[in-house]
Amino acid sequence: MPSDNSLKDDLQAEAFELLAACRQLANKDAEIALEAFRDRSPRHAEVLEHARLLQEIAPSLRDEKESLWDSLWLWLDLRWARWLEPHMNWRLAAALPVALLCAAAILLMQPTQIDDAAVSDAEPGFDDEQAPIEYTTRWQETREFTLSDGSTAWLDWRTSINEVFDDSVRHVTVRHGKAAFDVVSNPDLPFFVQAGEVSTEVTGTQFVVHFLTPSQVEVSVMEGNVRVSTGEGTAVFLEAAQAVAARGSALGKVETRASEDMGRWREGLLVYRERALTHALYELAGYTRYSLDLSRIRGSERRISGVFFKDQAEDALLTVLESQDLTFTQDSNRLVVEPKAPF
Repeated sequence: MPSDNSLKDDLQAEAFELLAACRQLANKDAEIALEAFRDRSPRHAEVLEHARLLQEIAPSLRDEKESLWDSLWLWLDLRWARWLEPHMNWRLAAALPVALLCAAAILLMQPTQIDDAAVSDAEPGFDDEQAPIEYTTRWQETREFTLSDGSTAWLDWRTSINEVFDDSVRHVTVRHGKAAFDVVSNPDLPFFVQAGEVSTEVTGTQFVVHFLTPSQVEVSVMEGNVRVSTGEGTAVFLEAAQAVAARGSALGKVETRASEDMGRWREGLLVYRERALTHALYELAGYTRYSLDLSRIRGSERRISGVFFKDQAEDALLTVLESQDLTFTQDSNRLVVEPKAPF
């Protein structure tokens, strides 16, 4: 019969593998696997939290030179961490300073070559500027954050944004998910939100930026007005109760929406009033374990209406597919949607 320590070692190894996969792949499947591991039992949650803490040790030792960070991270690999677990109490305190000194010695002994021409032409590096501040939420978590300028950001499930604010710019990047912003007015300091190829500029207003897919972004305005532009240089101005979606760098038509419906997801509800079918399907899928391939129904002009609960999105997604005479084939967590009859 395996010992308690060996079982804990196995759980620790699995936790590190899931964390590594989540960091490297950064996709929905990896995040869902990580959350599923955590929810299996209190012990799984404890082991996962411990693995996260081990990964956070190295950043506290981080030097300005990236190569030193890389050396330390290689030192703190999975097998070393598995050995460390039963000996945490005193060996961790002894091993980490030794690792730091060894990595620093290796770094100092390596010659550094600098290309003078490259230095003279290069723009100031990001390390010389203010480091971004990151805000994230997990699966089934909706959370409100106060940004550095006093503006508010509400983050939907599995959303990641970061901010870089200084005396000349307020800039937020939506890397994944959906975020609603209530921006503190400052006409002299515009507030920019970047999501994929879509940039939204405001001075003070309430609006939502939704990263539907890597190639599709939607902006909707609850109050005030915003300017939405893309890498192609096209731009539109949106007022309250208006929305626009972009596919890549191409902006779609401006649509009218009920502004009171735009933020209902913060209450756990998704409200559609004559919403484009493909948009609704992508949004519903964002609250499930599935990703969608809608290439076989792309271009459809179908619209749907309804009110759905976020925590019942999987049932809602299947119901909508059935009601629209759509079927699907499943490949792991990917659903390839197609019509039952000519679309």
